[in-house]
Amino acid sequence: MLDVEPPRDDWDVENWTIDMTRENSLTRPYSVYLLSALNTDYGNDKECCDDVLNIINRLEKGEIDYYEGGGQGFMHLMTPESVTFEHIIFGICPEWPRWTCPMAHYKAALKGWRQFLDMPESIDSELIIELPEVNEKVSAD
Repeated sequence: MLDVEPPRDDWDVENWTIDMTRENSLTRPYSVYLLSALNTDYGNDKECCDDVLNIINRLEKGEIDYYEGGGQGFMHLMTPESVTFEHIIFGICPEWPRWTCPMAHYKAALKGWRQFLDMPESIDSELIIELPEVNEKVSAD
């Protein structure tokens, strides 16, 4: 997915490099799709997070091959290997192409989100989730 966000004031555009562009194009979809989906689709619903973690467990065990669930923002199309996001309202369009991430990343982010929901409600609450290394490429259709 190519990043089409215009330069922000805090970006040092005079010293911008192609490596910075690559990094932004790889990491930005994680906040636009994955974190946004966790926030809009699961919100602070701990039970929903637990249900989806159980579905992931069933996918990993081979009990089911595919699961499709949706929230207010995205459809989550799950296989044991990956999760594809499709916008609920706009479907597939130039502004919201389908985006796929490895299941290991989705699972780690969802577990982290669930952990975050158990933390004290404070402006100082912080949780950093390190995504596992995977051999799959993150893609956008």
